[in-house]
Amino acid sequence: MLIKSNKLKSIFELVLILSLREIKSRYKGSFLGPIWVIAYPLFLTAITTLVFSLFVKIETDHIPYGLFALSGIIVWNFFGKAINLGTRSLVSNRDLIVETAVYAEALPISYILGQLPDLLINFCLLLLLLLIFHFPLSYLIPFVVLVIVLLIILILGLTLLLSTLNVVYKDTQNLLEPLLLIWFYLTPVIYPLRIVPENYQWILKLNPISYVISMIRDVIFYQKLPNWIDLIILCLFSFGIFGVGYFIFRKNRPAFADII
Repeated sequence: MLIKSNKLKSIFELVLILSLREIKSRYKGSFLGPIWVIAYPLFLTAITTLVFSLFVKIETDHIPYGLFALSGIIVWNFFGKAINLGTRSLVSNRDLIVETAVYAEALPISYILGQLPDLLINFCLLLLLLLIFHFPLSYLIPFVVLVIVLLIILILGLTLLLSTLNVVYKDTQNLLEPLLLIWFYLTPVIYPLRIVPENYQWILKLNPISYVISMIRDVIFYQKLPNWIDLIILCLFSFGIFGVGYFIFRKNRPAFADII
């Protein structure tokens, strides 16, 4: 028991060190620095608002389209960046794995946690905009935290799986970009789920990020509890994918130093 406790403590300390390193280095040397945290999602929101509220006219139930789009973009940016960085985490830190007895699990975890400050800042921005547009802040906001925790578990499972594949097959990270682009358009980030024809909605319901975004929008825009069936489905996705990812990671971990 003491050995396990020491191991968990060591992993925790390593994750903390690596996460802080990731946060400090992210905008080092850039002109705008940390301003990019809010500038990037606001820029994407402005572009999508221009296209989908002026030219295409997507109906969002009297919610200003900019707020609607921003709520999805914030979640997707966190997901996409965490998956991208987490997939590359083992290969990017090859020397740590080959030359030290580092706990490899700490690497993808640190890249995911390194994105949390950005997510928090962007959600604070969204809440501020809600107040500016006279939306009441719901007492159900803590349910957003629950949904984000399930999202983090899902991301961790995916990154453990993908980072392992990226060690064995180096083109995994190259395939990830187009796959994430397809995934983006199959997720109701910049459009509501209801505009998708019913015959095709089942495709989006196989997408766990659809549940995350829909439940967050229910809470912040409609002051509604997340649908319990959707919450159970998201739990099954998150813990199922985490279980598969962790199993494959642990099975291949002893060979990382030889093949990375």
